[in-house]
Amino acid sequence: VGNSVIRNRVRRRLRAVADEVLVEIAASGLDLVIIGRMGTIERPYPALIKDLKTALKKLKANKRA
Repeated sequence: VGNSVIRNRVRRRLRAVADEVLVEIAASGLDLVIIGRMGTIERPYPALIKDLKTALKKLKANKRA
C-alpha cells in the first residue's frame, strides 16, 4: 500500500477503526483479517467505520446475528 509511511498510517487508521467497532459489535471467538487498500488513506474515518460494520453484518459476525 505504498511506502512505509503510508503503510503505517493505513495500519494506524484500521487499528483505530477495529478498536472502536469490534469491541461493541463483533461476536467473540472470531479471528478477523482486515486488509488495507490504497483507498484507505483517502477514505473518511466515519466511512471506514461504516464499512467495517457493514462487512460484519454481511459475514454474520456481529453479536446480533
